[in-house]
Amino acid sequence: YELVDRNYSRTFKLTDELIKEIQTVEKSHIPFTDDEMGLLWENLGKKNGVDILLIQCYSGWRPQELGLLELKDVDLENGTFQGGMKTDAGTDRVVPIHSKIRPLVETKYKEAAELNSPYLLNWVDPNSRKKKNIRLTYARYQKAFERIRDELSLNPNHRPHDGRTHFVTSAKRYGVDEYAIKYMVGHKISDITEKVYTKREFEWLKEEIEKKNSVSGLRMASVKISYLSAAQYSQYRAVDFFLPFQDVFPITSRLRRYLDRAQTQVI
Repeated sequence: YELVDRNYSRTFKLTDELIKEIQTVEKSHIPFTDDEMGLLWENLGKKNGVDILLIQCYSGWRPQELGLLELKDVDLENGTFQGGMKTDAGTDRVVPIHSKIRPLVETKYKEAAELNSPYLLNWVDPNSRKKKNIRLTYARYQKAFERIRDELSLNPNHRPHDGRTHFVTSAKRYGVDEYAIKYMVGHKISDITEKVYTKREFEWLKEEIEKKNSVSGLRMASVKISYLSAAQYSQYRAVDFFLPFQDVFPITSRLRRYLDRAQTQVI
């Protein structure tokens, strides 16, 4: 240790770029609401870039990864696309093409072929005279994203990464397997016993991703909740109480009162 007569930390000046990066990290990512998703679907084909944003919301790609998806890595026959970056777990991962965005991906594939572009997603500005440089860069996606956000009066705090956040949040909401989510978005799997799941049949991943926006997915998410409750309050068999009402979602107020009463009695 050494005694000093000044605060040396104040002698360092942060660059504007570093300050901007710090501010970006401090902001949290937020998923889109059901109403916002409805607005996006309503404006499909009306506003340039909405189709790309919807593809992100149903696949979980990072903004930078969207522009790096190559046609050679898109398998329309088997319904998958492959790509990724940043981490070992995120690089060259295979993601199923959700049925809701399959028509969008097919259209983008055809468009890319007509443009002689090696990339699936391209940026063709109808108002620009320059047609040669059509690559979807992060800057272009960000500009398009912010325009869509503002013109549709979406939450002003939304940022380009939020499509990926929405994918993860909605996947959890619909009961998609935790490890399937981690694999599809390129997160590291620390559970050694579950690392082998990547060797499971790919049909499993397809089944999991299709739970998004499905009634069965909502039911399965509810069943999971009820099983957790049953484990915690085993003598009250919450799951037995829930099954007759599993066609009702969200969790009925009757079930909620039952679980609350069970918790009170256990405590």
